[in-house]
Amino acid sequence: MTTSSSAVGLLAPLWPQPFRTTPTCWCWNEEAPRIATATSFVGNLADVSRPTSPTQSFVSEDGVINARARVLGGGTCINAGFYSRASGQEVREMGLDAELAEKSYRWVEEVVAFEPQLSEWTSALKDGLLEAGVTPYNGFTYEHLIGTKARGTTFDHYGHRHTAADPFEHADPNSLTVLLRATVQRILFRKRGGQTPQAYGVLYSDEMGGMHEAYVKDGSAGEIILSAGALGSRQLLMLSAVGPSEHLRSFGIDVVLDQPMIGRGMSDNPMNIITVPSPQPVEISSIQVAGITHSGN
Repeated sequence: MTTSSSAVGLLAPLWPQPFRTTPTCWCWNEEAPRIATATSFVGNLADVSRPTSPTQSFVSEDGVINARARVLGGGTCINAGFYSRASGQEVREMGLDAELAEKSYRWVEEVVAFEPQLSEWTSALKDGLLEAGVTPYNGFTYEHLIGTKARGTTFDHYGHRHTAADPFEHADPNSLTVLLRATVQRILFRKRGGQTPQAYGVLYSDEMGGMHEAYVKDGSAGEIILSAGALGSRQLLMLSAVGPSEHLRSFGIDVVLDQPMIGRGMSDNPMNIITVPSPQPVEISSIQVAGITHSGN
């Protein structure tokens, strides 16, 4: 079972297994043609006014205007399609199995990642990075390498977007249920004696505001996996009474589990925008080239 809030990247766990999963998500099929093309990238981010818009706007406490996805596939439906692997150092620092990470990368890349066809604009950017000393040129690669490279893209050679929802094509349809236009309100926990609380279901609302519950099947190996993004997953945990106890009690929430670090340590990457006036139309292209310095950025 996979939960979602406003943004979701949805993958059903253990889908080859014979038990039934019930993920809940936002999904608007009528928006699919606009979401699916590279040319609609900018328009999707700007279109936040309609209830069926694939993008939801929000403003941080610092006053930064931002947007997040509310569609099946999550941010991969509205972002610039940049695909690259984490560095080997990051994999080690996260305590991941390097061999399993490599196999996982390869599986994902077969489904959603492609080699870009460099446009005139990105070719000029590549040359500029090299001239500025971001060397060597590593050609096309998914690897995180010092220098300039052509990185992977989730747009194929026809300009069609591939998202985190694409792996559903490889799922067992007999063990998968997708609920459309459903938004998770909180996770349901049970406590047994002095044991750690166990998640057993979710409370969600439909498009008409009706409330429903979905449960992990008793005796199964089912799980509830949060995939509502860096912001939404933490928000959903706190709405479900898991988080810093003092903060939760200040909102009248009875604490299920005190986890002081949930919702903390959040930061955003700085972004620079370069505007170049052109007397002629410039082709629309996603981020196709990356420059990585010795600082790792």
